[in-house]
This record gives sequence, C-alpha cells and structure tokens, in this order.
Amino acid sequence: MIDLEFTEDGDLFLDKNKSLKIIDDTYNDILKATVIRRIQSSADDWDTENAISLSLDEFRGGVLNQDTLEYMKFLIYRLLTEDGLLSVDEVFITESPIVNNYVALAIIINRKDKYGNDLIVNFGYDMRMNKIMPRFINPKESLGWQE
Repeated sequence: MIDLEFTEDGDLFLDKNKSLKIIDDTYNDILKATVIRRIQSSADDWDTENAISLSLDEFRGGVLNQDTLEYMKFLIYRLLTEDGLLSVDEVFITESPIVNNYVALAIIINRKDKYGNDLIVNFGYDMRMNKIMPRFINPKESLGWQE
C-alpha cells in the first residue's frame, strides 16, 4: 500500500499512461514540474491563500523597460526561493534583448541532474497577451527514456 499526498496547490505526478507512479529526482522531474507550474500560474489559479505563483498579470499592457525587467527578475527569484524550493545561490537569471513588449529570460538552476547538467528554463513573456512560453534546455536529459 502506498500513501499519496497532494500539495496545497494540487501537485500529482502522472506518467504517459495516466497511471500513478512514484518518481525520484534523478532527472529533476519534481523540480521541473514545480518551476513550470509556478511560472505559468497566477495567484487566482488556485483556491488557496498559500499558492506560490509568478502572477505576471500586473505587467499586462505595461511598458517594458529596464526597471520592469529588473522587477520581473526579482519576482522570479522570490518565486523560486521564498519557500526554500531553491537557495538564492542556485538561481541565475539572464535576459535577451527587449523587443517591443516581449522579453526572453533564461533561468539557470544549479541543481545537477544524473548527467551533471544544471537545469535551464528558457521562457518568453509577451506583455500584450500576458502569455508565458516556457521550454527546458537540457540536451542530455532527453536520453533518460532510453535507459
């Protein structure tokens, strides 16, 4: 018998066959799922007072400048560190050139996977549509299914 536990914001991990399975953190699966959920969520998405989410809604339709960008980066650092998910020295954020109302950010997380890679999350944010498009960049991690 296995006890299953849901977190306050509804984390439950399912495999491709939609059956429950126990996962470990060999490929940073739990961390990846948590980071993506937090980045793509807004505070209103969860019916709880303790939801941890990026909530970039406040930037919709705003002006994208260096101050706005620095504030976004601050929110991302806080998002990933405020509850101890990561420490401040494990998170590094870079940005690509700002174009109109779109910014591309890379979050480099110093948490080694089985292959010794850091976890890298690239995402773009479009302030006009309030849309976030995340993508993981870890070349060797995709080979895990072959083992």
